[in-house]
Amino acid sequence: MGVKAEKARTQMYTAGTEGGREPKTTALKGGSQQGIAAQAFAILEGIRISTSQPDARSLTLWARRRGFRSQTGFSLLELLVVLMLLALVTAVVAPSLGRSLATAKLKTSSREIAATIRLARSKAVREQQVYLLGFDLEKGEMELSGLNSSYRKSFRLPDGIHLVKASLLETNVEDEAKNPSFYFMPNGNGQSFQVSLRNPQGRVMRVINNNLKGAPVVDEDDSSSQSGSSN
Repeated sequence: MGVKAEKARTQMYTAGTEGGREPKTTALKGGSQQGIAAQAFAILEGIRISTSQPDARSLTLWARRRGFRSQTGFSLLELLVVLMLLALVTAVVAPSLGRSLATAKLKTSSREIAATIRLARSKAVREQQVYLLGFDLEKGEMELSGLNSSYRKSFRLPDGIHLVKASLLETNVEDEAKNPSFYFMPNGNGQSFQVSLRNPQGRVMRVINNNLKGAPVVDEDDSSSQSGSSN
């Protein structure tokens, strides 16, 4: 009787021990399966899993493999491409821009001379006195003055614009004087003359004051435009 009771207690103890161990073993098996799955996923992503937290190098490698790029800067190749494009645009645009500015200066200077001629004629008639319009070919200057008054108005050509000549229209001989002057009478009459201006590209504009036609005319020398286009 005592032997049977002892055997029964042994069987119950064994059953209880196995029952208590089974959930733990199952949990361990489940945990190991999750760990294997995590390691497999990490291998596919290119990250080495360790028991500690991932370091900065691992995160950087993962970001590169995933295709992430920093948006805070440019590569050296991109900067070189941009610089080459800027140099190309500058080489193409700069010459045409320089020609346009020189042409604008030439036209503005010609219109200024024409306006001064109109002013000289109007002041001579209104004040009933002779007015003189003089040119300094070397300095590129023009001066309007009254013969019997202290009125003076000077105008200097911008840099790059040159006075080529200032001569009378009635003759084919150019005035050789370096400082030619032309008069305007109180009755509105005056001398007929022309003034030629040139820019660095060789383009020439003429201001023609024909006493019989009245207002001065600004036009371009055809020969200079043809030579400039051929260049």
